Amino acid sequence: GRHYTLLQQGSFLLWKFSGLDVEVVEPEMQKKVPLDFQLFAHYSGQASFTKGLLLVDKSGGVATPHEAIELTSKDCRWRRNGVSLSTSRPNLLDLKDADGAVFGAFKVWKSEEDPGNVIGKDTVIERQHLQLLIRTRSNLRNLAHLAVTCKPGHFLSARLRMGRVEDARYVKGELGPRNSNVPSLLTASASQASLMELDTEFAISSSWIELGGSAESAEYLASVDSQGLALLQQCGPEEKEAAALMCKTKAGISSHAGFDTFLADCIFDVCAGGGEAAAEMAAQDFNTQM
Repeated sequence: GRHYTLLQQGSFLLWKFSGLDVEVVEPEMQKKVPLDFQLFAHYSGQASFTKGLLLVDKSGGVATPHEAIELTSKDCRWRRNGVSLSTSRPNLLDLKDADGAVFGAFKVWKSEEDPGNVIGKDTVIERQHLQLLIRTRSNLRNLAHLAVTCKPGHFLSARLRMGRVEDARYVKGELGPRNSNVPSLLTASASQASLMELDTEFAISSSWIELGGSAESAEYLASVDSQGLALLQQCGPEEKEAAALMCKTKAGISSHAGFDTFLADCIFDVCAGGGEAAAEMAAQDFNTQM
């Protein structure tokens, strides 16, 4: 991703998938459903850290989402209609159109806790997952997988992976294929996810509730937003060296092929104001991807 000297906060269209139809074949129904999924990210605070994610299903050309599922850094839990979902084991939520035809599903679950996830005595870095499944004639296939690393009360980062490379042509938004440098990784700081300096193209004026989110999450996001434009904090040489040492210590591994990219992103987020929490989350995400 690119780095910026001026950041924005608010809600942005991170990922939109549309233009593909799925065929539903049932004993009493045969039809095609035009897919339309939209993933929004909310950036807050003077460093524009990612505080919320909202995935809505507007397939079939409807104005109001059939389904909406969200996660904020308040408690790092998936919520549907404001109600926390159980993710101790995979939870499958059917996606239906206006006629009741099942054309896909949201599958949510939480990674099993390991000792490396625990920071201090009580604070745990959560690893939450959401898999977007769409229907084929015989079963469900993976359209996209969203893996979220989140520290309650702080911020989150997320990684989006498409199930098939050829499906990328239907993607728009901040993670759309506008050039060869499109990131699949949304790090803690909004500056790493955006592809334009102000990225106003994907800024959303609608409220979190209007997009399909809950009143509880909207209240939390409003409470962590800051007034005015956010200026990016920067590290001096000594601070950057200290940030690098912290990131290396948290990761514990330096021989992996992607370590240099991890280190640069980790230093950036630490220097943007994320501090030790940003290093912990970046290291957790890096080690999980290996």
